[in-house]
Amino acid sequence: MEKDLLELYGSPLISGEKLRKALGYRSMDAMRKAIVRKTFPVKTFTIVNRRGKFVLIKDIALWLATQSRQ
Repeated sequence: MEKDLLELYGSPLISGEKLRKALGYRSMDAMRKAIVRKTFPVKTFTIVNRRGKFVLIKDIALWLATQSRQ
């Protein structure tokens, strides 16, 4: 799954609209609220001199795999 996501998004990390779609949030606002409320399902991080929160594709793949097993 990680390989597929990497091919789809073309980078080992994603943010913004791509991140919203990958995790299935209905809107950017809903995703932002989850991050602020600390209910976001994967670890986010910031990058110096870049806007927004970032997530590793590897973490998304792991979370998706876990969800599919439940």
